[in-house]
Amino acid sequence: MKITRILNVLVAAIFVVTLLVPTPVHAYPSMPDNVVDSISSAQQKTGTLVVNNTSGGTLRVSLSGPKSYYFSTSKKGKTQFTGIEPGTYTITLTANTCTDVVTVNKKIKDKVTLKETVCAKKTDKDKKNQKISSLVVDNRTGGTLYATLTGPKNYYFYTSKQGKTTFENIDPGTYSITITSSNCSGSLTFNKKFNGQVSLKPFVCH
Repeated sequence: MKITRILNVLVAAIFVVTLLVPTPVHAYPSMPDNVVDSISSAQQKTGTLVVNNTSGGTLRVSLSGPKSYYFSTSKKGKTQFTGIEPGTYTITLTANTCTDVVTVNKKIKDKVTLKETVCAKKTDKDKKNQKISSLVVDNRTGGTLYATLTGPKNYYFYTSKQGKTTFENIDPGTYSITITSSNCSGSLTFNKKFNGQVSLKPFVCH
């Protein structure tokens, strides 16, 4: 009887101790936000842009869209630019060897190859249709005549010779021409398309 009472007391004591001792809890670190971003990025493929550099110099490529990118290459022929976030971009091509600017809108998802080029070589037919031009001025001012051309390129000529003078090697295009003289305060302004020789009426100082 006495032994039974002792056993009952021990069982009760063990039960009480079990209730008082806390159950161990195993904590697991939460997944950082950037891990989720990395998984999302891994599932989203980046795009590739292929351009053909025919400029003979450095080709500059800028992209404006979901993100902005700026690339350049001096390699002749095709070059691939990688790591572009998918989306629709405005792509601008320029080069250091000409004044051409090419702009195109493209959706970049996987690989996109541009057909557009800058500083493209002119064909023989184009060269035949675009003659190097000249300007003929008739100086009747009695002083120095000045001719300023603003257009595809800018030109500045002058002559003190009386009568007609021809200025050569002007690129074809439309120009604004201003004629002044050292001998009077007047001026004449013309808008002329150059594709050969252009002659202006005489400039006279009264």
